[in-house]
Amino acid sequence: MNETEKAFLETTIRAAVMRVLSERSSSATSAPAKTSAPVARILVAVCCGDCLNDGAKAALEELKAANFELIEPDESDFEKRQPREKLVAGVEGVLLPSIGDDDASRMANGIFDEPVARVALTAIATGKPLFAALHSPYAKAIQNRTPELHRVWESHRRVLENFGFEIAEYSALPDLVRARYGGSTPFIATSNGAATKGKILVTAREVEAASKNGASLKLPLGAIVTPLARDRAKELNVKIN
Repeated sequence: MNETEKAFLETTIRAAVMRVLSERSSSATSAPAKTSAPVARILVAVCCGDCLNDGAKAALEELKAANFELIEPDESDFEKRQPREKLVAGVEGVLLPSIGDDDASRMANGIFDEPVARVALTAIATGKPLFAALHSPYAKAIQNRTPELHRVWESHRRVLENFGFEIAEYSALPDLVRARYGGSTPFIATSNGAATKGKILVTAREVEAASKNGASLKLPLGAIVTPLARDRAKELNVKIN
């Protein structure tokens, strides 16, 4: 079993356990339980169901189990500006659960020509939190065989993060979304190695800011560091503790 399969299995099991516990809790009392308000309403933007691989599906199931309301319209609802803007305005965040490397490259170059990409552009323009997972089936092979191309892809990822995308692997995507709506306090980087406070998510932007200030990053327990942030930390010699 490779690492991707292990991560998918772990995410699937966790989502299933949470759902079973929720069902047991609701059936433990004879009185009708009040339906709790969702943690947040998240717009899920995909071109079709076939675009969701097992990792993306498991991430969505875990978010549902964590009481997020996922709005999943058809791609046709994204094609025209007014309905698309109405959808984005009616949610607390936008999720692109599976972006192909071709779509990522186009968006990184400022080309938002597909309906799902237009949803991302609308989120950027209106300041809505924007979450994403990248689907690059050849990423490992490219990294080993053609490191130059791998660096190009990583630069695309860095540009997307600078645009406002919060990117994570499929297995970390639910935690990434939960971190945004958990009431965390702003991230603080310190040059003397003192503990940072609050923010659970660390992206390449925080690493680059720390590098400019000569800072090291000492993170709270449970912090999520994006893969690109770890790569930038190595490049810029920023210590993450």
